[in-house]
Amino acid sequence: MHTVQIEWIKSDQGRFMPREIPGTDKVRPAQLVLLAMGFSGPEATLLAQLGVERDP
Repeated sequence: MHTVQIEWIKSDQGRFMPREIPGTDKVRPAQLVLLAMGFSGPEATLLAQLGVERDP
């Protein structure tokens, strides 16, 4: 498995984007890799029904 560390930077549009940190790449032996992708946000339908405002 090839890995690299990242840092989150804010783009010109105000969104956070990952940027690779040079020199942090590593190769590790692996037979199985599981990805935890993280929380992408609440259900939009439920928020709309409750009248909750959202920011970008």
